[in-house]
Amino acid sequence: MPVSQLGSWLATKPPIEEAQELINRARAAASYYRSRHDVSAHNEAVEIQTRAERYVGARLKEMPKATGGQPYQTNSTTDIMSVVEKPPTLKELGITDKQSSRFQQLAEIPTPIFEETIQELKREPETVLTKAAIFTVIAQKQQRMGATVYSSESNEWYTPAWITALAKEAM
Repeated sequence: MPVSQLGSWLATKPPIEEAQELINRARAAASYYRSRHDVSAHNEAVEIQTRAERYVGARLKEMPKATGGQPYQTNSTTDIMSVVEKPPTLKELGITDKQSSRFQQLAEIPTPIFEETIQELKREPETVLTKAAIFTVIAQKQQRMGATVYSSESNEWYTPAWITALAKEAM
């Protein structure tokens, strides 16, 4: 799916499972194009993957959380009905905890900053687009905007999401 059609497809609010399939295909395409040294095709695949991950992160944030439990031990019919209505778990959606966290961090990035970053990175034709590069540029923009405040007057320190995302990606 070309990037030009991705926005209209995501606007239809497809199921998370379909978006996850798109992420997997885009990741495979990015890997293939990178091995072929096709930077522009690789970058398009990474952009599709990142936008789909951002979409999934937004959907996960608004989705009710699965409560767990042992539904097979219920006795009443009302309990059985509530089991049917329970939201799917991350495992049922095919998403790991690490992916869920990363996708939700992408969803937290304000849209103007995200779009500006993608366009900025795409302007340089020889730049290989990676999620680490996206997070780094976004972090620099947020620091310039004063989004992260460090204070020597407090014992509490905030580790920005982009730093934890880069650390997780490096692991």
